[in-house]
Amino acid sequence: MGQKPMFTTLRVADRAKSGRPGDPRAAFRWRPLQGGAPAPARTEGKALPDLPPRRPRAMAPRDAARLIAFIDWAVLAVALGFVARWGADTTLGAMTVESAVRLAAPLLTLKLGLWSVSAYSAHARGWRAENAIGGLALGALVALVVAAFVAPDAASAAALSLTLPATACALAALHLAASFYVDRSAKAGAFAETAVIVGATEAARRFIQRARRTGRLHIAAIVDDRATRTPERIEGVPVIGGVDDLIGWPALPEIDRIVVSLGPGAENRANALINKLRVLPNRVDLIVERDMPGPIADRRLDENAALICVSGGFSRPGAAFVKRCFDLVVSAALIVALSPVLIAIAIAVKLTSRGPILFRQPRHGLNNRIIHVLKFRSMRHAPPERELRQVQKNDPRVTPIGAFLRKTSLDELPQLFNVLMGDMSLVGPRPHAVTMRAADTELTRIAADYAHRHRVRPGITGWAQINGSRGPCDTPEAVRRRVELDLDYVAHASIWLDIWILICTAPVLLGDRLTHR
Repeated sequence: MGQKPMFTTLRVADRAKSGRPGDPRAAFRWRPLQGGAPAPARTEGKALPDLPPRRPRAMAPRDAARLIAFIDWAVLAVALGFVARWGADTTLGAMTVESAVRLAAPLLTLKLGLWSVSAYSAHARGWRAENAIGGLALGALVALVVAAFVAPDAASAAALSLTLPATACALAALHLAASFYVDRSAKAGAFAETAVIVGATEAARRFIQRARRTGRLHIAAIVDDRATRTPERIEGVPVIGGVDDLIGWPALPEIDRIVVSLGPGAENRANALINKLRVLPNRVDLIVERDMPGPIADRRLDENAALICVSGGFSRPGAAFVKRCFDLVVSAALIVALSPVLIAIAIAVKLTSRGPILFRQPRHGLNNRIIHVLKFRSMRHAPPERELRQVQKNDPRVTPIGAFLRKTSLDELPQLFNVLMGDMSLVGPRPHAVTMRAADTELTRIAADYAHRHRVRPGITGWAQINGSRGPCDTPEAVRRRVELDLDYVAHASIWLDIWILICTAPVLLGDRLTHR
């Protein structure tokens, strides 16, 4: 791979400018922050409340929908096997393709009935039991007609005429139970994301009321810079301070999204607030009132309100699900395949120097949360330093075996367990230590867009690493280069790009003779 990246950074402002005609984001454009601009100062003056301990969220509705869809396919497969055995007196493996298709077509009609009523929708309305039952009833009637015409013989038609109603009843019972579970869990807040509202407006009041009815959002707090004109609480939700207080809030990593609520005619103020919040990795949404004139009325609905995602959160849920499955399968396979190497390195580290085998270092993960990254210890064991010093060439702290591990990146192999646990991904921006500095300057002060790299899980390898930005970032220029490449990846992430990066990683490591780690 060459040193020049394939693509250039696509910033949030560019997304708005390149949007389709009528794109609501086009009304809210801003200049991208310059690489050397400092991030807004964090205020420590107010004693903001801590969030209660985060309750582990139940399975999200979208994931529950995928699970139900998978179970439906399993039920249909069992039904198909039963029809083949009873009606055709054979097994699926022994049947011709034509006969198998003829038996499967009526059963697939049941699935089409469920799809026709959006039974697998992630929205609450898709989980209504009457929708699934109606779709299955319609599908069963059509399936019986289809079976009469396509069944290979009379015995198969008889088997289908009995199996189809029984399968429809089984699927109806399954969806009835799923509807009951999702409805109760949603009302109890089991699926709720945690949100903070910016702007103590009437739109915010209505949004809080809708969120409570649906149970899909838990509003933790409201912030508003107009302290003298805002009440202490709105619908029981506390107003905790201004936007600067929010940026400095220690509980901010536990917030899933920030919702900006402003009235009509406040586009300029919205621009200012969004630019201020862009330094955060959290998703930022803008509430738009239904009666606002112009193209802004073309919107995406969420919680029955107009919500426009203006920063963060642009990843597709389906792609994220595929990426997570890929991470789980590949990391588990690599751990098994490399287990002899892992054991040999662990023994070598233990025998050649005092101290633990593994080194656990706090680093920034998804949404700026603190994760503990695992590495084979490559340095002499010593008390932790207050401010982390990056490793330099010929650093005396590095052990002889550690120098080899760092040169070959074998010290990173334990991070496969971080991937398995969900803290990291195989591919993504490399996680930096919490106290990391370059040229005695915090990284967030060098690159204002630095926090945007935390919108995805950090990775063992990444786009920056295969494009020459590997090793320590000890100058402001190196930090800006690393952040630019990381944001390229965040903007263009896909499973195919991940596979390409993994393929390119080994040659990069083997051909790297200059980088010290």
